Amino acid sequence: MKKISEKPSLACLNEIFRYEPETGKMFRKDSYLGLKAGRECGTEDHRGYKRLKFREKGKIFRFNLHQVAWALHYGSWAELYIDHINGDPRDNRIANLREVSPRQNTANSKVRVNSRSGVKGVRSRKGKWEVAIQIGTFDTLESAERAYKEAAGMIHGEYAVHFRP
Repeated sequence: MKKISEKPSLACLNEIFRYEPETGKMFRKDSYLGLKAGRECGTEDHRGYKRLKFREKGKIFRFNLHQVAWALHYGSWAELYIDHINGDPRDNRIANLREVSPRQNTANSKVRVNSRSGVKGVRSRKGKWEVAIQIGTFDTLESAERAYKEAAGMIHGEYAVHFRP
């Protein structure tokens, strides 16, 4: 998802759309671009996400349906990413959406299509299988050190360099 600085007003969204949180469907309240009022809206892209196109004060906006659903349901735009809990971009029920950080969103992603192993987080290296998990980024050196020591302690136990009984 690209970082979008300009967003339409919530009043605009409420004027144009009607969202059903139980089904995840979005409907137009008015006729627009040949779509009659009351009909389900959204065009599915190549990844399965439904896209909405609408206008406010002469400016055309394009958003994923799940972003607009979040804004309509909670009364404000999400500050971070909106994640589909079950991984299905077609399932826009509010119970299946949650606001997450970029790292959390990546953690809930599927196996990449170009994965040689077919298993998330596993790659072939020198004839063996390597597991790669990144702990994260931290604001301070101290917090990064703490996180490393905790992870190293879990993985390496008493053999971790920092381990002292």
